[in-house]
Amino acid sequence: MSTLVLRRPALRTWAFDVPAPAAPAVSLERDGEDGVLTAEAPGLDPARDLSVQVTGDRLVVAGARRQVLGGVRREARFSRTVRLPEGVTADAVSARYDAGVLRVRVAGMFPAPVQPETVTVAIASDVAPVEQPEQPEQPAA
Repeated sequence: MSTLVLRRPALRTWAFDVPAPAAPAVSLERDGEDGVLTAEAPGLDPARDLSVQVTGDRLVVAGARRQVLGGVRREARFSRTVRLPEGVTADAVSARYDAGVLRVRVAGMFPAPVQPETVTVAIASDVAPVEQPEQPEQPAA
């Protein structure tokens, strides 16, 4: 007796035969004063499928996942936008794709907090008294 296994792409017949999600998992973490955006995007060609752009105060990571499944072409686009703080330009952004993970580093995204300065408060006894002008007396009614 022989066993024939028929695979039908239109019908999910395998328990784990699920296509990868179109949008990659994205996280934004702090590394000192820098921000590091990480996107898990395995199987993508970074030269063809990914783009990293800075437009004004926005960092946009976009891409497309192209697949041929059962003779049918499928393309799913994704995009993630992160607002950049004032003063951060495209020169502060660098991107690297390695082993299916895109890492975008934004230098100076989290600037160090400004340390407050203490102002000494003068005590009234240390300050010369303010002379009050003399007021004419009011007649009693």
